[in-house]
Amino acid sequence: MNEHKKNKISGITLIALVVTVIVLLILAGISASMLSGNNGIINKAGSAKEQTEIAKEKEAIGTAALQAANKGKFGDITQENLQQQINNEFGEEKNAKVYEEDENFLVLVENRLYKVDKDGNVELSESNFEFPKKEFLAQLSNNELGVSEDKPYEIKCIEDLLDFSLTVNGIVIENNEIKYITGKNFSGKYVSLVKNLDFKLPLSYENAERIDYGDINQDGKVEKLLTELTTGKGWIPIGGNVNNSSFNGKFNGNNHKISKLYINNTNESSGLFGHVVGGSIKCLGVIGNINCSSSWAGGISGNSYRFSMENCYFEGKIYNDKTSSITGGLIGSGGTLKQCYCSGEITGVDNVGGIIGYGGTIENSYNSSNITGHSLVGGISGRNATISDCYNIGKVSGNNDIGGIIGYRGYDIINCYNTGEISGNSCIGGIEGMEDNGKNKKIFQCYNTGIISGTTNVGGILGCSWILESFTIEQCYNNGKISGNNNVAGISGSYGGGSNCNVLNCYNSGNITGSKIGGIVFVGKNSTKVISCYNIGKLEGTTKYEIANSGIIKNCYYLGNQENSIGNEVKITSEQLKTLAPTLDKAYTIDEETGTVTISETEIQNVWKEDTENKNEGYPIFKWQ
Repeated sequence: MNEHKKNKISGITLIALVVTVIVLLILAGISASMLSGNNGIINKAGSAKEQTEIAKEKEAIGTAALQAANKGKFGDITQENLQQQINNEFGEEKNAKVYEEDENFLVLVENRLYKVDKDGNVELSESNFEFPKKEFLAQLSNNELGVSEDKPYEIKCIEDLLDFSLTVNGIVIENNEIKYITGKNFSGKYVSLVKNLDFKLPLSYENAERIDYGDINQDGKVEKLLTELTTGKGWIPIGGNVNNSSFNGKFNGNNHKISKLYINNTNESSGLFGHVVGGSIKCLGVIGNINCSSSWAGGISGNSYRFSMENCYFEGKIYNDKTSSITGGLIGSGGTLKQCYCSGEITGVDNVGGIIGYGGTIENSYNSSNITGHSLVGGISGRNATISDCYNIGKVSGNNDIGGIIGYRGYDIINCYNTGEISGNSCIGGIEGMEDNGKNKKIFQCYNTGIISGTTNVGGILGCSWILESFTIEQCYNNGKISGNNNVAGISGSYGGGSNCNVLNCYNSGNITGSKIGGIVFVGKNSTKVISCYNIGKLEGTTKYEIANSGIIKNCYYLGNQENSIGNEVKITSEQLKTLAPTLDKAYTIDEETGTVTISETEIQNVWKEDTENKNEGYPIFKWQ
């Protein structure tokens, strides 16, 4: 019997056998639904078979990862070594592919996608993976989409994201050339990101090899789309003010991230987005590298106006070398921002901030990136922002007006802290560098534990201030080392300039080094009032004042050997100071016309408490601590 007939008969015999088994099962009282339903015998058998296949594939991938690690330097797994070992395990028939995503590897075996971490652990990521289809442009013709958060335009792949940018900017590609038409600002429209995207991951594209978008990166040659977007000039910001464009709609990242963003350009406004006007961005993460010479630069948005951002983050590097520019970790300029963070390296010239470069209102956010600039540099904002419930743990460095939270001219700064190292030349502060327009403004319930260093006008909370009508530092403390030359102090370096400048209920426990130094403040004007403060920090300098060199000092105390005094501060022992919370907590009144300060003997402020938990070595602390 020839082989063809033999196989044919075997196939017929197998079919007959299956039919016979099914008939017998039915005769035995087993229904068709029990056989083929969702929980039927046949489906369960199929599921068991699939789980067996997955287990075998995971085992093979794990073995390949182990072998790849053995071949890698220092036991590291590389994409090349893992692909080689995967080929050995699966052979050519399954055409298994290895892709790199952030710190993980993805292995596509037919339609199943597995994730392999740096330690070689394997897990199933998707059991029925399909390359995404670009649909954004087709969605624009559907009048039922984009009208609400429940019915948005959807971004499903890199091509969709690029089409979105081109549509906003009014860019069309004809014969591999860029041409401009009127852009669409999406005012009142909703756009949604439905999955993580990675510019260097082919799985994020419909077709990473396509060339129909032409020379997007403007390097003079047309290459595959993945290369175009990750080399040359890179990404075109959405609303980068090309053709006066801006994004005015609402973008929802749905807690997804966009990775490997690459910009190497001189866009007027650089970031994933360029200009955003009257719109919003929420629940979005961006990881990337921006190297630009732009008026505005930010990881997520370069410039914004009447704009809000919430639950977003940027991780990566931003380098902006344009003079008179604005650079921020998330936003260059403007906006209201909540619950965001930045991690990486941010470098600019002036107006440089870990969250926002210039302006805006910032709440419940933090920075861990290292920030460098020339002047007006801050861990949260470079200049002119209202900030509350924020903190900085990154290094901040520059020349003038450098602060752990804000570099220059903050408005109200409330409930913020800095632990990062802050350094520069003049006006260097743990919370704020320079304040010169503090009418009815305050730094309230803030603290610094970071190392603060400069040359002149250096303070644990505020570096220096000038021309102030009414500015208050209240319920703040410093526990970091402060060093400089002239006008160096635990709370504020050079402080004053106006008729109603106050340092109220503050303490310093950090060591201070310099030529002219003060435990609490180095006062610039005699009308400055220092009330209910104490210093326990060690002072090392040529000319030193345990509390302040001038001003109106009331109910203030210190430990140590006083060399210079204006006669109103009180030297007491450590044991006495540890029980002084009730005395510090006495209420007071200030007569703004005469500058007279009256301490009450009966009323209290309800600000201070004893340190029963040893947070400050037993010395009085604030009730908010």
